[in-house]
Amino acid sequence: MRVHRNCCGLDVPKKIIATCLIREDSEGNSVTAKRLCGSMTRDLHELAQWLCAAQVTAVAMEATGVYWMPVWNVLEQYGLQLLLINPEHYKAVPGEEDRPEGRNAHSRTPAGGPSGRQLCAPGGHPGSSIRQNPCLT
Repeated sequence: MRVHRNCCGLDVPKKIIATCLIREDSEGNSVTAKRLCGSMTRDLHELAQWLCAAQVTAVAMEATGVYWMPVWNVLEQYGLQLLLINPEHYKAVPGEEDRPEGRNAHSRTPAGGPSGRQLCAPGGHPGSSIRQNPCLT
């Protein structure tokens, strides 16, 4: 299991994207930054630039429906490692849903949680044919 020291969790509904960036400072302490951003293309590019400036190595996206697709398409252009989280999978991890961090817990490590249990299944990488299906956009 790979632990990402600088990562970000995104909750992607229709209009406002909630972010929780967790990074390690020079002393090894975790520093959290939360931010809301819009879902327009301009906003997504600003989000990507913010993530790159913070030296984020992985982004875990929690989304239902099709709202994650434009976010994925923009962030992918910046070379960020992206994971799509199935909210049902995350909620099914015993003990994690009751954590004080709530939805932000998945941003700790896209590969594994602080409890040592896997929070995100690896391989959450939808192909471009799925993301570009005109019936879905």
